[in-house]
Amino acid sequence: MKLTAVLVAICAAAASAAVAPVRSTPLNPHTSHPFDRYPGCSVDCLKSSFDEAGCAYSDSRCGCIHKRVITKRSKPCLWARCTMDECIKIKNMAMETCDRIEKGLVKI
Repeated sequence: MKLTAVLVAICAAAASAAVAPVRSTPLNPHTSHPFDRYPGCSVDCLKSSFDEAGCAYSDSRCGCIHKRVITKRSKPCLWARCTMDECIKIKNMAMETCDRIEKGLVKI
């Protein structure tokens, strides 16, 4: 399951159980983070949920690995702050990010 599917769940249904955090290397510390393109309503929600999952905010790979924790933690915040259209955009962007990581299109 990809982070996108998880973020769809943020806007649709409750997420599942937590996993032990594992750290990985950020995508590229010299370029802007993919979340910089996300709707402004989501930034604080995602930063907080990444932290609770044991992931650095700039570590998309860790975010994809710990999508269940991130979904569970960010869902109430995103519901309160974002519109459905914004949730869909978040889902689509997350899907693209995890797909690119899984296919090796993003150097980690």
